[in-house]
Amino acid sequence: MNTPPAPHPAHPVPHGADPAARSRAVTGRRPDGRARTGAGQSAGVCLGASVAGVGLAVAGWAGAGVGLAVVTLLAAIAAVRAAVVLRAWDEPSGSGTGTA
Repeated sequence: MNTPPAPHPAHPVPHGADPAARSRAVTGRRPDGRARTGAGQSAGVCLGASVAGVGLAVAGWAGAGVGLAVVTLLAAIAAVRAAVVLRAWDEPSGSGTGTA
């Protein structure tokens, strides 16, 4: 039997702080949380290496730095946009505009 040990009752760990417990809770319903995290990290490493390689080939180390800075800036813009959209979606007023 390969079952994980139960947490000690004197030391409860919330699911948000324990990725292993969180992934055990959703097993069978959706892909494992660790698998999704690993896939995202692998995609990020591949994309970053590709951008840096192209920048290095075109303009040396400065090109690699500029390429990675541009990708980082685009990711930051996408994260802010996602936060705004999700905040508007979760508003109790139901307006969906994201403005007060």
